[in-house]
Amino acid sequence: IVMFLQKKNESAPSAIPGDGGNYKARTAANPLMQHYLKRKREAIEQDSQHSQSTPKHVHKKKKSAQFIQSESQLSSMLFHGSEGLLQEMEQSVSSSALGNILHGAKASSTKRCCWKKSSNHASSHTSHNLISSIPQNSIQFKALTQYMNKNELTTLTQDDYENAMRELYQKQHPTPQWIIDARETAQNDPSSSSSSGRSIFSSTKSLLSKSSLSYTGANLSFAEKVKINAELFAGTIQNVDTSPHSDILSILSGKHTIQLLQFSSTPSTSQDNFPLIDTIPSRVPLISAHFHRDQKHMLLMKQKKSQIYAQQVDLLDLQTGKRSVLRLLDESRKDEYNEADRFFSTYGCATSTSHPHSSDYYAFGDESSHGHIALFGTNSVFPDHIFHSGAPVTSLSFSADNRYMFSSHANAQVKVWDIRQRRPLLTHWDDGATDTTVVSCDSSTTNIHYSTGSSNGVVNVYSLNEVATGAESSTKVFRPKAKKAISNLVTPISTLKYNSSPDGSTSLLALASHEAESAFRLANPQNSYKVFANFPSAPDHAMKYNVRSMAFSARGNQLFVAYKGFVNMYSMT
Repeated sequence: IVMFLQKKNESAPSAIPGDGGNYKARTAANPLMQHYLKRKREAIEQDSQHSQSTPKHVHKKKKSAQFIQSESQLSSMLFHGSEGLLQEMEQSVSSSALGNILHGAKASSTKRCCWKKSSNHASSHTSHNLISSIPQNSIQFKALTQYMNKNELTTLTQDDYENAMRELYQKQHPTPQWIIDARETAQNDPSSSSSSGRSIFSSTKSLLSKSSLSYTGANLSFAEKVKINAELFAGTIQNVDTSPHSDILSILSGKHTIQLLQFSSTPSTSQDNFPLIDTIPSRVPLISAHFHRDQKHMLLMKQKKSQIYAQQVDLLDLQTGKRSVLRLLDESRKDEYNEADRFFSTYGCATSTSHPHSSDYYAFGDESSHGHIALFGTNSVFPDHIFHSGAPVTSLSFSADNRYMFSSHANAQVKVWDIRQRRPLLTHWDDGATDTTVVSCDSSTTNIHYSTGSSNGVVNVYSLNEVATGAESSTKVFRPKAKKAISNLVTPISTLKYNSSPDGSTSLLALASHEAESAFRLANPQNSYKVFANFPSAPDHAMKYNVRSMAFSARGNQLFVAYKGFVNMYSMT
């Protein structure tokens, strides 16, 4: 544009068709144009005088600064209403590309000038202040343009700018459906509280009056404290798990030792209620330990000595003590598995063991951006299939009918996989979540429900039938409405566990966060997921500690909760 103006000023015709006047005379009468040309000539003369004595890198910076200053002056000239000059340039330029640029400059100058006026800047402000007041973010500027076009506005006031930014934020971060429903209920019900905040809280499990959360449908009481070997378990307990077909409890300690204990399904007065069955030491640090479906094996996730972040999974035979390393790399299917093997051995894994009663699979998902999920069959050391989710995997869970696998991801997506057909069934956003930390499925085979936990402490409950009805395709991501939102915790959810009885019924959902004290709740799925307000406290005030891990027994009537250095057992009758 600068070169065009100079060339235009030097070799301009005496008159321009349709202009009605002399161009040079009109340019000389334009103080803005004369001021710009004068400053430009001074800058060129000053640059020529000091170019020889100035180092190259300093000279380059000065030229850049002068160019920016000239560009700012030109922008100021355009913003201050030199639309006649723009029209003249558009008429005389034959190049379509430059014509489009000038046309865009004219349109943007008009809208940005309106924004300057709405900011109450004086007309004597410099171009630097003017440009800094214009939204530099392309997304924000596009939102302002769309808002002005939609409302047929020629000027943009401060209120209009605020409304446009609110619409943009609402589009990027939609309001959770349970908040929208609560607001509509409060507006339609005259007897409801006048405070919108109070009505929202009352719809999310009555945070303001916890007395309404009481549930007396079951008698849940503290049974006893699990007696463990203090010498072997000096340090933090990392993981607890129960056998899928017998009353055996496994405890993994901070010293990388697994202790197998026998427990009784009914409270006993015996002095040794938890006899020791076996102790499994490990030479390398262990991260987690889970029972296999056949009860003869355990899945041990360990950390390699050579690499701090490298992890490996072993299949341990409890009868012979033999360990087999699970490998994702199969020579017969090398092209499919070699990439996944590299990422699984480098990044962390989200472990999901098989369902206690019916699943024939176990799976591992990696926390890299590729989001590989390796599906293993019973007693297999090579995967049957590898799914590619495209997002870091945070948790996995299987349905009781051995047909579906649920995966939660760090980008707040939840995916449902069809195991039989080896394909994704649907993908949806977790309502109101920025990232989903854990997912868990109940034991139903007809009306399957699954729950998701997020970093904001909210647990959403979904019905698979309802979610599948709203899915348009297996690849399109949508945002379904959660059937229930449990918001009794405010720290990231680390554990979600459904209990399952032998008849397939589910009566409890346990949720916990290890980042806060007493962050542990129980909900009743059979009573609209109401939360127990009268959850009992242990005699040693264990509930004031952070929950490390928890597990239900195979019968579903015992709950084991692991804290930093001890485990408590709760019984439900």
